[in-house]
Amino acid sequence: MPTCRSRNKGQKTSTLRRRRAASSPAQREASEEERDIGGAENRQTALRPAASDTAASAIDGSSGDPTGPSPTKRKRATQDEGDRTEDSDASSPPLCLSDSAKRRMRRKRAELAQHPVNFSPVHKFSANVSLKLAEPHVVKVDILAEDLPFSKGAYVGLCRETGSKLQTLEEWIAKGFVVLKWDGMTPTVITEKKDRLLAALPGRPFNAVKWPDIIRRVQLAMERANAALRLPAGNRRGRYRSVAVGVSFGNGSKHPGMLSQEEWNRLVLEELMTDPDVQLVASFASSCFALYAPKLFTEYRATLGQLYAEYTMLRQIFPNSVFPAVSFNFGPEACTVLHVDNSNRAIGWCSILALGDFDPTQGGHIVLEELRLVIEFPPGSTILIPSALCRHGNTPIQEGETRMVMTQYAAGGLFRYVDYGYHTKKELRELDPERFEGIEAKQESRWVEQMSLFSTVDHLHADRIACDLIK
Repeated sequence: MPTCRSRNKGQKTSTLRRRRAASSPAQREASEEERDIGGAENRQTALRPAASDTAASAIDGSSGDPTGPSPTKRKRATQDEGDRTEDSDASSPPLCLSDSAKRRMRRKRAELAQHPVNFSPVHKFSANVSLKLAEPHVVKVDILAEDLPFSKGAYVGLCRETGSKLQTLEEWIAKGFVVLKWDGMTPTVITEKKDRLLAALPGRPFNAVKWPDIIRRVQLAMERANAALRLPAGNRRGRYRSVAVGVSFGNGSKHPGMLSQEEWNRLVLEELMTDPDVQLVASFASSCFALYAPKLFTEYRATLGQLYAEYTMLRQIFPNSVFPAVSFNFGPEACTVLHVDNSNRAIGWCSILALGDFDPTQGGHIVLEELRLVIEFPPGSTILIPSALCRHGNTPIQEGETRMVMTQYAAGGLFRYVDYGYHTKKELRELDPERFEGIEAKQESRWVEQMSLFSTVDHLHADRIACDLIK
């Protein structure tokens, strides 16, 4: 039997050699050249050169990402690519990187990994702007922040049931929810019984005449990316395609890492995230976070700055945004069922930018269940909510309308990892039992202590000054 296998192998090799010899030298040269540059030509028609190493490396899942798939799973995913084609855009050009191109990419990523991120998102406001925004329109709800559900340790939210279907505006009104009419421009905050800010509706920049044009270009950039990405047709939260990029930690990981992407999607997302308009709206959302939650923003910047300094392979997703991760919900009907982002920082806020072409008075509202609010959410506007504490979702848009969403957020596990001295809970228990016991003893009081990170309306301007956000 071994002799037969060896003979068959030799026969196959001889056959391949005869076929190759039969082809002309010109044909062989053309074939080799096509393999080397075919993929590059395809990419040049769909992508512009990358404008930022920050975003490029932020999308790269090869920098020690513990949250990405293992080599075995990646191999299996490649073998099953045909099964995914039905859920993907058939017009996506094939990706064919030459070995030399792959080597250049690996060298570039290795060079980037040697340099720590200069993580210093800068948001400075004039005193006049701060005073003008120190008295936003206030909507008060009958709830205490301390009573919102959170998990033990107060780092992440509490895992709760996800809704099964979208509910209409009429259904929410019938349940006694209050409809908050908002034009998408008037600065508005939602406060609780002790006047602490639970959510903010900043809308859009003051006197931003060009803002509609910026939003239109961001929408076009997302539409181009959606047409090129290889993604499933829907997800458990709605009938829309979605992808997440950035730094994350959880699901049994030993340390934080970059969310993994397949090679073609990585290139498409690199094009999207280096778009100047996309970076601009991301920076605006981060500045709104600093404006309405200055103490919380300052803690994000300090803690994540320590993390980036310790793990140089981690990359900032946008040049001037404090958020470490972003999700793009491409639509065409990006309306989510009621859910909670329990992996996000419990006390943290996430920014949400609505895009598309829909009537915000008829659909696309954002629902905040614990606050019993249904808020009109016009396209082109930004809001910030405690997505790990409040179950939230949308009302459906009307037939023929479109809606997309860009969301920035931070995983609660990142903050726990830094507090535990760059160790997981299990590692710290084994390495330093005394420190571990000290941290565990503060679990009950940590949530109440973190309430001080919420600003009140009366102290909003003073908090901005104390956090060095006024120039």
